[in-house]
Amino acid sequence: MTKGADFLAAVTVSAGDFGEVAAATTLATALNDQLGKGERSLDAGGKVVRRTANGLTSNARVYTDTDDNARDTIVGPQQAVGALLMVALSDCYW
Repeated sequence: MTKGADFLAAVTVSAGDFGEVAAATTLATALNDQLGKGERSLDAGGKVVRRTANGLTSNARVYTDTDDNARDTIVGPQQAVGALLMVALSDCYW
């Protein structure tokens, strides 16, 4: 979107581009106005896409961190209990 906005920003239509047409100045002015609106719209859209992508990336980190913490909370005690059981069972068989 930003590249499209940059492209439109570089485009300018002049009355001479239409040759000898009575309303060439009016047409060129109207086209330049529309090109400017398109450029501003694409630029704004590009900013929204960047903010959305940044928000999604940030949320993905939060979810990953939450999942990692949940795993550590569950797996850590399980491993400790498993180790204690192994020690207790080994004592029982000797």
